[in-house]
Amino acid sequence: MERTLYAGIENSAVFGERLVTQLQARGVFHARQVFLVADGAEWIKNFGDRYLPHAIYLLDWYHLVDNLRYGLGHQHPRLVRALELARGGRAYDLIQLLARAARSLQDLDQIHRCQKLLEYVRANRVGITNYRRVPFASSGPMEKAIDILASRRLKSRGMSWRRRGAHHMIRLRLLRLNNRWDEFWNQRRQAQRREWPPAA
Repeated sequence: MERTLYAGIENSAVFGERLVTQLQARGVFHARQVFLVADGAEWIKNFGDRYLPHAIYLLDWYHLVDNLRYGLGHQHPRLVRALELARGGRAYDLIQLLARAARSLQDLDQIHRCQKLLEYVRANRVGITNYRRVPFASSGPMEKAIDILASRRLKSRGMSWRRRGAHHMIRLRLLRLNNRWDEFWNQRRQAQRREWPPAA
């Protein structure tokens, strides 16, 4: 399958508008089925609601499991049941279980974490319910792309970047990873080539 990467350091509103341009160029808006896999961040859901209302929203399985373990605690007796409910796309039952778990906790820090988890699951209940249609949705490929595209080059030890430099570096990395490196530089050379004046 064709894979095209897009990245930027702009704010989420500008990033969303530029991403829409990329999606349009690739025919996403004419696709029969579109999936939007996300980690539960509010801005991504807002982007989906605004630009991809027909998309099937899926909460990334890894992020959900990580939040369940953190919110309930690794040893909590209801964790296994919570994972079963989530896997089955039973968001409403999962919310009920987490509400009961929050009432049974004694440790104040754990209560706070469980309440945050409850908010997270409520906010992403549609993305969990859609596991009935697409089980174990994963943003792993996107996370790996971020690692290859940005983290390995921009986050090495001792590095610091200004916005402008990071922007240019990401543009160069995108050319390479999207297999457009030669095409871009050939076009640039052609644009700068001047015709020789005719001989006198």
